[in-house]
Amino acid sequence: GGDRAVLETRSTLYRALTRAQCLAMVVNEHVPGGWLEFLAHVSLRQDEQFEPEAAMQRTEAATVETLVHAQICDALAAAAREASARPPGEEATGWLASRVASAVEGGAERE
Repeated sequence: GGDRAVLETRSTLYRALTRAQCLAMVVNEHVPGGWLEFLAHVSLRQDEQFEPEAAMQRTEAATVETLVHAQICDALAAAAREASARPPGEEATGWLASRVASAVEGGAERE
């Protein structure tokens, strides 16, 4: 039953943590922009050979865009609170975040 599943999960976690060579992480909560959200978007493409450099570039670009999006959302929410206004919708924020992320990737400085 359920107790056996809990014990198996504990055992698996214990074995993984005690056998980890350099680093071990246990994700217990979904945090926007966090490790679990990142892992949820990782997938193997069957249509092409794996290229480590290309994968790293895609990962870095996605990380920049996620970070920029979170920072923009925070800044817009703070500005809206100060002005007693409603922050812009997700579509506008997403568009702005993608434009800023592209600029940052192109070498623009973030303030």
